[in-house]
Amino acid sequence: MHRVVMTGAEQGQVVGQSLVCLLMATKVQAGIYTRISSDPDGTAQGVTRQLEDCRKLAAARGWTVVDEYVDNDVSAYSGKRRPEYERLMTDVTSGRIGAVV
Repeated sequence: MHRVVMTGAEQGQVVGQSLVCLLMATKVQAGIYTRISSDPDGTAQGVTRQLEDCRKLAAARGWTVVDEYVDNDVSAYSGKRRPEYERLMTDVTSGRIGAVV
């Protein structure tokens, strides 16, 4: 078993604490979280690029991506709700997701 502490400025970070994932040698069930603050055209190009990069990283680590959580055009600074982030945190807490990319 490996213990990995995943932190980040925006992706996978829980405010005030680190997101700790216990990774077993078996298949890791991962979730991908992407967000971009501003998408005035509504094209989602930024989060699409993020998703592609995260999928590649998960595949390279041999992780199974069980869900993707996308908050497009939602600023973390504004104080607005981030529904997909909240859903991700629920899935992490419940054990459905064992790693966050």
